Amino acid sequence: MRTLFLTTALLSLATVSPGNAKPIIIQDSVVPTAHVSYADLNLHSDAGRQALEFRVRSAADSLCFEYGTADLARKALGQECYRKAIASAQPQIAAAVQSFGVLAAAATISVSAR
Repeated sequence: MRTLFLTTALLSLATVSPGNAKPIIIQDSVVPTAHVSYADLNLHSDAGRQALEFRVRSAADSLCFEYGTADLARKALGQECYRKAIASAQPQIAAAVQSFGVLAAAATISVSAR
């Protein structure tokens, strides 16, 4: 993620003429987020709730883990990211189950990596 921002910043520097160059501040403030739909699930059933939790775990997994890396520090960061992402989704899951059928139009949960 940081590489993408740095690459974008460097490319923008290359296109700015020296006469109107302005400082560029790079902040890593963008939080990776996935939107998980449950519009097709019946949250009144165990199977529907389990399917939603599986989707949330899958979204957190794709946001937080880089497969193929053997770096223990990155794995630890991935675990912490995953834990926070799941925790950020839990209140939304509970609210979705509680209000299922009432707020069907907002049938998505946001899973954030931080």
